[in-house]
Amino acid sequence: MVFLRRLRSKYGWRAEMAQRTLVKMQVKLAKLKNRKVFLLNCRRLKLTPSFLNFAVHINLENDKPALKANKLVSRFKQQLLSVLISDSIISINKTNRSADASREQLERTIEPIDLEDCLQFATTKQDHTFTRYKSRQQRKLEKLRSSRDVQNATRENWVVNCTNEVLPEYVTRSLQLGSGFNNPNPHTAPYVRVLSEIEAAVNERPNADLIRQDVSNAIINHVNYTKQSFHDEHESTRKKSKTKQFLLERGDLVVTKADKGKTVVVMKREEYDEKMQALVSDVETYEQIARTRPRRHAKQSEVKVYKLHNCNPPRVYGLPKTHKDGRPLRIINSTIGTATYKMAQYLSNILNQVAGKTEHHIVNSFEFVEEIPVSNIVLERIERAALENLMARGIVPVFFKRYVDDCLLCARLEDVEIVLEVFNSFHQRLQFTMEMEVDMKLKFLDVILRRRGM
Repeated sequence: MVFLRRLRSKYGWRAEMAQRTLVKMQVKLAKLKNRKVFLLNCRRLKLTPSFLNFAVHINLENDKPALKANKLVSRFKQQLLSVLISDSIISINKTNRSADASREQLERTIEPIDLEDCLQFATTKQDHTFTRYKSRQQRKLEKLRSSRDVQNATRENWVVNCTNEVLPEYVTRSLQLGSGFNNPNPHTAPYVRVLSEIEAAVNERPNADLIRQDVSNAIINHVNYTKQSFHDEHESTRKKSKTKQFLLERGDLVVTKADKGKTVVVMKREEYDEKMQALVSDVETYEQIARTRPRRHAKQSEVKVYKLHNCNPPRVYGLPKTHKDGRPLRIINSTIGTATYKMAQYLSNILNQVAGKTEHHIVNSFEFVEEIPVSNIVLERIERAALENLMARGIVPVFFKRYVDDCLLCARLEDVEIVLEVFNSFHQRLQFTMEMEVDMKLKFLDVILRRRGM
């Protein structure tokens, strides 16, 4: 650096080395002070830093000893955290003494006017490092707090228990994970190859050492994270097996997902079967097809076609509408893998090119949130006709959005009944129900809308 070269040319290499040592100690002090504050905050908030999240692999079969062991491990980590805080304080005192020694050597070597520039140079380096590491430690602390909040959250609304009994805690916890949960990949990541490629990429950069340090910390944190107790294969497998065994033994329970969102619903099979039977017994909508015995003899070409397709029969199931009174079921007719499935996919791709083109249609809740200051072809015709009918009556909604068959409309209170009457006037089999806001709040898709003001 120009400043250090100028200092060496004027006062010799000893002055330059003293200045370099002072800057090094000041930068180290900035890092140590941030580290001490971070560790103190972790202890105050009872958080465990990621580098202390090592796993203790103890295969305990019973819940009470396992809970006691987890408490002991957590207490040990907090005690180890106090040791690290003490070590940081000792390191700060030691670094302060080294910085004072370098400062005294500079005072004996250079003139006062240049000494002030040297001290200012070191202070600037220290302040820059302190600010940078402070923001980094704050992000780490916030990440730990968010992770703890997610792990400790009760998540009561993630599982809706429609029965009159209390489910075991391990069953509720397992169901809260949802159908998309999966254990981490047990295979070891190719750390050596990753590090070699990173080294080749940063070798010529001026801040290569800082990049190496960040990458090293990231890999160490990842390794420690994958070894945490809640990723322990034996523990997760044991809870999953207990949950599966519980549900197998309880044939009177049905586990499904809600009609909207990713909520898991547990309900009595008797209630589920009764509601499904009422839906499929509607003779105006469904017709029972008589069974026909297949021909005993078929042509060879027909046999090849049957073997090639290997189709499945369609099936129906119901998804409970947990947001409505009585939890009615929405019937779903699944034709995946049936004889007409591929043809339906082909036609769907064609129809999707002309559907969803109106200004009132939205794709999902993310698009809906961005826009607010929701059979598409049939419903688009109905919505256009309904809105034209309302406008002819002098009723102009503030806004109208539609997602499939769920509509959101804002209008004057005295016009609400007329709006519902217009939408229900097109076909007796297509009838809308209405849900009004409560306490200035209304749930739509997976978004809760709050009205401000009057």
